[in-house]
Amino acid sequence: MRDATLHRQRYWYTPEYYGNLIYEYKDRNHYKNNIADHIYDMGEHHYQGVGHLIYRRSFYFHLAHTSKVARYSLAEQKVVSSSKNMPKAISTGERSLYSFQYNYFDFAVDENGIWVLYGKNSSEETLIVVKLDGDTLQILKKWELPIKHRSYGNAFIVCGVLYLVQSVSKPKTKVEIVYDLYADVKLCKVLGFSNPFGHNYMIAFYHKKIYGYDNGNEITYPVLMYDRKELETLMKSC
Repeated sequence: MRDATLHRQRYWYTPEYYGNLIYEYKDRNHYKNNIADHIYDMGEHHYQGVGHLIYRRSFYFHLAHTSKVARYSLAEQKVVSSSKNMPKAISTGERSLYSFQYNYFDFAVDENGIWVLYGKNSSEETLIVVKLDGDTLQILKKWELPIKHRSYGNAFIVCGVLYLVQSVSKPKTKVEIVYDLYADVKLCKVLGFSNPFGHNYMIAFYHKKIYGYDNGNEITYPVLMYDRKELETLMKSC
């Protein structure tokens, strides 16, 4: 993981799908050679999944075995805020967020701040997207989208627009531009995407680029940015 607010090439890594340790590396070379410069121990607080996020020197994560998300300050080395139970969230069992079993919650960040995605606990498959206050983790706005999210491998948000990745294991796949959250309208556009190492479970947007962590390898993808007129064209194509 990288911090979207830092221009230095500092990296963070969580070694398990469930745990309480966060490894920090001062640069890409130390990360590749597994030379940790600091290890944070969250004690009794455990993360779950691989949908975490580093943002403004804080680690945002799904608080294991709950329907809550939390923020751990790297500077203070303690959990400084946690949410109430996220409304209508699936947080246990076999109904995971994506097609693989590791995540129930997935954080995203763009120029607008912090988002979290999760599945709705209902008979119909519905994706919930929440805009969070980055400090308090209070919900600012919530969207319920009729999307079969378990048919997809991952997701990210760029400029308030939701992208869904069809597969994180196939070498060649597609990414769908599906929803403008601020305009509250459906979009229809499909682009090519690749997972060269077949294990691309962490995909995130930083500094106008998409970063994938595919089987331990960092991959950079260019981002196709759309202005308002181009987004209106995508709306009409649905």
